[in-house]
Amino acid sequence: MQPRWLVAQLEELDYQTDFQVELVNSLLYQVQTMSRLTEDYVGFAKNDVRAVEEMYQSLVKHYNSAQEHALSRAHRANEQVEVAQTALIHSQDYQQKTGELVQFWQHQKKLAESWVEQAIHYLQQCEHVTRVAQNDLSTAESELSRAEIALSHARRRTERKYVGTDSKGRDQYITVPVDTSFEEAAVARAQSAVSRARHALQRAEAEERAARNELSQAREQLHGTKLAEADANTASEMAADSVDTATDGKRQADYGQSQAQKCLELLDQVKHLLVQFKQTCEQQSQVVAELDADVHQSFLHMRDVEGQQESIQGEAFSLKYTLQDKVSLLIAYDQPLSR
Repeated sequence: MQPRWLVAQLEELDYQTDFQVELVNSLLYQVQTMSRLTEDYVGFAKNDVRAVEEMYQSLVKHYNSAQEHALSRAHRANEQVEVAQTALIHSQDYQQKTGELVQFWQHQKKLAESWVEQAIHYLQQCEHVTRVAQNDLSTAESELSRAEIALSHARRRTERKYVGTDSKGRDQYITVPVDTSFEEAAVARAQSAVSRARHALQRAEAEERAARNELSQAREQLHGTKLAEADANTASEMAADSVDTATDGKRQADYGQSQAQKCLELLDQVKHLLVQFKQTCEQQSQVVAELDADVHQSFLHMRDVEGQQESIQGEAFSLKYTLQDKVSLLIAYDQPLSR
């Protein structure tokens, strides 16, 4: 074998040794770089997991607060529905009672109107009786006046009364007042008629005054019933407005109760999502823990590789120096001998 060929082979081997050492150094550097990046990203992942866990705790806190608020709202909504239902029942009952009150006062007004009509008719009858009594009294007083005049005239008249004959046989007459018993009886009858007519007129006037009082009372009663009917109509209108308001309040309370129930149903869905989120957080924590363990194991392997790389580098340097010595010897061997 030629020394030059051996020198070339040894130089090639030296070059390959340097190349392999550089390749190992480069690969080790890349591994170290990837290890540091992996540690950094695992650290980022840990921070992300902690942030997610904190977010989960915050979401749970907000969920508990929202659930407490929703339960309180649902409780208030149920109470409002009960109150609105009670108010609606009371309003409807009040409306029915005011309707009955309106009918009652309408009936009372009809009775009062009938009473006024009867009182007017009775007053008209009393007024007619009073006029008749006044006419009868006037007629009786006129008859009394004529009877008294006739009696007065009769008392002023005289008549000759035969009393016998005198001694000579002549008829004797005396002048005496005429008999007025008929006229006196007529006056007595007229006075009795006047007395009866006056009593009749007094009774008629008393009945007329009573009829007027009754008519006044009937009109006051009618006026009072009209006022009461107006008040009852106002109360009925207010009751109708109250029913409308209570109905609207009941509708709003039912809507609030429905919304509160939907909110609770939505919170149930959120709870399910939180459970899934918690499972995801636990899975992420487990994955990060596994990654952290893998990174630590990789770090240990990398330390072993670094130790082996240092050993390989030392061996490579020793081999390189040995090869260089061999090359120098071969070069010297290949030189021609000096004469």
